[in-house]
Amino acid sequence: MLRKTILLASLAFSTSAAADQPAQDPMKVFENYAVFVVANANCLGLNFNVDNLQVELFNLGGAMKWSATRSRQQAEARVAASTIAYGQNPQAFCSMARSLVSHHGAWQLQSAGLLYRS
Repeated sequence: MLRKTILLASLAFSTSAAADQPAQDPMKVFENYAVFVVANANCLGLNFNVDNLQVELFNLGGAMKWSATRSRQQAEARVAASTIAYGQNPQAFCSMARSLVSHHGAWQLQSAGLLYRS
């Protein structure tokens, strides 16, 4: 569990070589993980471990001082919004999801057990 927490914390910080790069906003990471949940079922070539994503959504909610109930509600709301976005324009949604994987770093997501190796 400690290892997962450390890996999650490493995801929250930029891995850019620039030392002045700011840390990622936990709410933005939360929203991105909700996108990944929807992308897993709908975008070819993106294979996420949804169980681990859900755990990390709750961990991020806890890091933002949310109760378990609020974390669940926020996760459900973000996944629902992502589902709607996918339905409106599947190609754009999948393109955005791939861009988010690049932003977070595929190797970091894989190391954290969130993205399966392809």
